[in-house]
Amino acid sequence: MVQKTIGIYSDTSSYSPFNEDTLIVEVSNEHIACLVKNVKTNSVTAFEFFKLEIEGGDWDDIFYEIRTNSGLLDKSYEATRIYYNLPENTFIPSYKFTGPNANLFLSLVHGDDAKSSIYHDTVKGDVDFVNAYRIKNNLLETVNRNFLSIQGQHVYTSILNMLAEDETIKKEILMKVQFYHAYFIVTVMRNGKLQLMQRFNYQTPEDVLYHLLNVAEKFELVVPRLQLSGFIDLQSPTYQYLQQHFTDIYMELVELEEPMNQKINNYPLHYFSPFFNLQA
Repeated sequence: MVQKTIGIYSDTSSYSPFNEDTLIVEVSNEHIACLVKNVKTNSVTAFEFFKLEIEGGDWDDIFYEIRTNSGLLDKSYEATRIYYNLPENTFIPSYKFTGPNANLFLSLVHGDDAKSSIYHDTVKGDVDFVNAYRIKNNLLETVNRNFLSIQGQHVYTSILNMLAEDETIKKEILMKVQFYHAYFIVTVMRNGKLQLMQRFNYQTPEDVLYHLLNVAEKFELVVPRLQLSGFIDLQSPTYQYLQQHFTDIYMELVELEEPMNQKINNYPLHYFSPFFNLQA
């Protein structure tokens, strides 16, 4: 049910109950990522990635198996932040946002679901909408049983908040693409304004190219900057296709303290950007 594919640890004393460490957990239907950040230095000191092999499995069983194989979840932390990387979300204009309206909008986009709870996040920056999303009740119950001092947020909110703090994008056209194993998230910004944020599933390199070219055409993006991060191999046909059709491509990287940098050098650094840049 669960496969641990990455486990990177620095000195274990750096993530102990006696330090001001925050545990960050990203939960998706396809994976769970765990990392520890030191609050004072904002540096990552450990990271684990678990691939969920059976989608829709029992969350209690999934977290039990992860705890059995984790070197992080058996410790205590100053705080825990849960980021939900879940597909059932919608952006609602602030002036139209109410609890019943959130349920209506989500039902229109994703269908009815009586076994989920609705949450919403406010977004930083010059925006006039909120991010409303659904979480399965059995997932919420499992999270609340497994963690203490929880603060929850949707991954889309974290991405938008990070972009709101980046002054460089306010004068450019940006396509930010975060790759996961079977899907990617596209965020389009034009002069600091959000144009699109959407998840796309893919199976082949051609799928990726089709979706990104279609987005560029629909939004009339002339020579956009293409920022890539996550699980994309720079030697793969996917990346070669993108090089053939986009002229301004760069990788989103992260800054690491030296001990962690030495541990992580077996992997391309951009693999970790979607997780390490989650706000602690």
